[in-house]
Amino acid sequence: MMHSALTHRPKHRSAAIYGLSAILGAFALLAGGCLHEERPPDIAIVDLDAVARQLGRMEAIEKQLNEKRAELTAELKQSLQELQENLRQRQAAYEGQETPAANAARKKIMTDAAVELERLKQSATQKVNQLRQSLILAFRQETLPAVRKIARERNVRTVFTATSNVVWADETLDITSALLAEMGGPPKK
Repeated sequence: MMHSALTHRPKHRSAAIYGLSAILGAFALLAGGCLHEERPPDIAIVDLDAVARQLGRMEAIEKQLNEKRAELTAELKQSLQELQENLRQRQAAYEGQETPAANAARKKIMTDAAVELERLKQSATQKVNQLRQSLILAFRQETLPAVRKIARERNVRTVFTATSNVVWADETLDITSALLAEMGGPPKK
């Protein structure tokens, strides 16, 4: 019978010696794994929404957004009135005309007005979204020095927000309460 070099054991070694070798090897692996130092985690999690709520920033952000929406709604109403007046004037040029060309022109005037109204609405929505993004970015920038300080104190290399695709994290990784304390806010609720 042929044996490979990996499975062949010489006749002068007994099964007991192989068993003892296997046990010693397993023990060495286990001991080596247990003897390494426990490292702190390289990551931390912070719930910036909770921090913003606790510090009153969420209310301030919503207030600014509502003010901007009100301002843009007033502008939109003014633009709508101007658009309707322009529409009436342009349609007046075809009053009493029931030709295919006049009907096509009226239809184009209405389509142009609808397109312009939609453009104005999209522009207003975009302005609110841009303001939201800038306010959120400003808040993140405000928290950054405190986050950096806490991360350095805990030897953390990366801090994720709790809302950024994190499904679950051990609560020991959560630095939200520490951030609130650092920024002078009440404890996390």
